[in-house]
Amino acid sequence: MTTKYENEIEEITAQRAALAARMNELVKMKDMEKTLKSCEKDGHVWTLTTVGSDLWNVWNIGLVCTRCNGTVNVQVDPNSQITWDSHEVETLKDPVKAAQYMDCVRVPKMCVESAQMMASALRRYGSTDDIMPLTQKGTPYKGGYHHHPCTIQCGNSLEDFMWLAEHAIALCYEYSMRFNKTHACEGPIRHMKDVIEGKHYVSAPDWWQGVEVTA
Repeated sequence: MTTKYENEIEEITAQRAALAARMNELVKMKDMEKTLKSCEKDGHVWTLTTVGSDLWNVWNIGLVCTRCNGTVNVQVDPNSQITWDSHEVETLKDPVKAAQYMDCVRVPKMCVESAQMMASALRRYGSTDDIMPLTQKGTPYKGGYHHHPCTIQCGNSLEDFMWLAEHAIALCYEYSMRFNKTHACEGPIRHMKDVIEGKHYVSAPDWWQGVEVTA
């Protein structure tokens, strides 16, 4: 049987919980008011959160204010292009220099991704298992990122393929120099480069013939 004291205790407990919740709301509102006044007086403290872009264009930029948590999504003129100074452009064009400028966090992963893109390019033109290098598990490379723009570009011309091959070998060299060990993808990368250069065959495989070589 519930007594009147127990009922009153339950009521007071519920009231205290409601008051505590309201107090939390008021504190948050007070803090928000303070941050909004600061942003109004001194301006927002913006941090970049997202960028929609490819190599040449940017179409939107996402920002968040670290003080008031306000967000904004800026739409950029789709006709605007990313520009570099002459030194940066030359660095982008040079596969070895581009590898040298790669940071230590990305070098190991980019060795793997380069090997996958090269394998995808070979598979794209009908390369069979007997031509492909083997993975650490002993199975022929199948490639990866088949629909990624960089993978497609890699297979669009011999020039593009060879640029990536030289870049990938340079990445493996950077990996060896920085981590004092050989990357597992270095052998497969060199193998695929040798395939195109005809070192495993009298000449490049027939399936590569007819692929446009860009100037």
